[in-house]
Amino acid sequence: GAIGAYNSSYGSLGSGVTSDFVKETQVKTAGFEAEYGQATGGVVNVVTKSGGNEFTGSVFGYFRPGALESSWDPVVTPNGTVNTAARNEYDFGVSLGGPLVKDKVFFFGTFNPQFQNRSFVAPPGFPYASLGEVERKRKIYSYAAKVTMQASSNHRFDVSVFGDPSKGESGLQRAGALRRFYYAGNPGTSSIEGGYSEIEYGGHSQTLRYDGIINPNWLVEASVAHASNKFYETPTVDDYIYTDVRVVPNGLSGGLGFWENNDGSNTQFTLKSTHIFEAGGNHQFRYGVAYEDIEFTRDTQYSGAGVRIGDGRTTLTGV
Repeated sequence: GAIGAYNSSYGSLGSGVTSDFVKETQVKTAGFEAEYGQATGGVVNVVTKSGGNEFTGSVFGYFRPGALESSWDPVVTPNGTVNTAARNEYDFGVSLGGPLVKDKVFFFGTFNPQFQNRSFVAPPGFPYASLGEVERKRKIYSYAAKVTMQASSNHRFDVSVFGDPSKGESGLQRAGALRRFYYAGNPGTSSIEGGYSEIEYGGHSQTLRYDGIINPNWLVEASVAHASNKFYETPTVDDYIYTDVRVVPNGLSGGLGFWENNDGSNTQFTLKSTHIFEAGGNHQFRYGVAYEDIEFTRDTQYSGAGVRIGDGRTTLTGV
């Protein structure tokens, strides 16, 4: 969940978890329990949907066609600003829940594809203004599923999976490519495709949870979970990027230049126990343990082949 996939060139992308999987959202602003650690300002706790003995479901769709928008007012600056010309967004969803074994095993699932298309125009006077509107296309395939087993009145198991694998089609993913220049006759610098790329991002999460009543005075909760998240970018042209400092604004041409690929994972184990007792009144004593193993890899690259430098070594990427 949270902010989705993060990349220093793009910021936060993705949806984290589809809203159709959310039954209830609890916001704890102060005085929250110790089990919600690693936070000082507040905690958001999400309760997800589960199936029951009756089949229930929903279908929805949201449409935001550019034809229904008013015109965008362009921003003009001395260095040139790429402006949005239109935005087309479509968001569909279907969900279904019900019994697999009545009173014992239940399921819930949802699928929520999203299509985000946005058109940009180059600044006036820049070479690629002649292209007119250039569309950027992205697709998000959010999903979620949950199976609940009520083993007995005192023991319950939940298995949940959710994710938002997403893709930006090969082409204009960085709007700044429309500020590029071309230099006819110079290899690798004469086409806007040098600023094009393809991106893949999003994550997948899995959780196994147990809730048990050991006896009327002893309650136990346990869970194990794993989440992975990625952001990959692939340049269309693997060539050096060039900056022409002879003109203002500086002209960029050639390949994509800097990009980064990120991989992250998070593995969690929790065990919580609650004891209920009487001692001058009714009391609860709650304790537990949580373990979290977080890994993150950030791989930075530059387009173009490695370059031999003064001390005889060769760079791993372009310059």
